[in-house]
Amino acid sequence: MYDKGFKKAEVVNLYKFIDWLIGLSKPHELEYIHEIYELEEATKMPYISNAEKFGMEKGIVQGKLEVAKHLIEDGVKPAIIERATGFSLAKIKKLQREIKKAAKKNDH
Repeated sequence: MYDKGFKKAEVVNLYKFIDWLIGLSKPHELEYIHEIYELEEATKMPYISNAEKFGMEKGIVQGKLEVAKHLIEDGVKPAIIERATGFSLAKIKKLQREIKKAAKKNDH
C-alpha cells in the first residue's frame, strides 16, 4: 500500500479496521500478526502504536514474572532463574520472600 502512495496513518487505520472487522481465531490472528511484522520489516514502517508496544512489553514482563514464580516454587537456583528471565538476583530474592510470605498466609 505504501508503494501505491498511501500515507502511514491511512495504512495503520486500515489495518486497525481490518482487525476490528474480521475477528480471527487465535492461530489465524498469530499468522496475521506475523505477516504484518514481516511487512513492517520490509518497509520499516511500524504498524503497532506506542500504546500497543507498551502493552506488549508489559505482557512480556508479566510472562517472565510468572515463569520466575514457577521456577522459584520448583526450587530452581536463583542464578538459573536470573539467566532464564533476565531479572536481577535482588528481584528474584524479593519474589522468593513474597512467595514464602504468601505460602505462610495460606497455611494459616
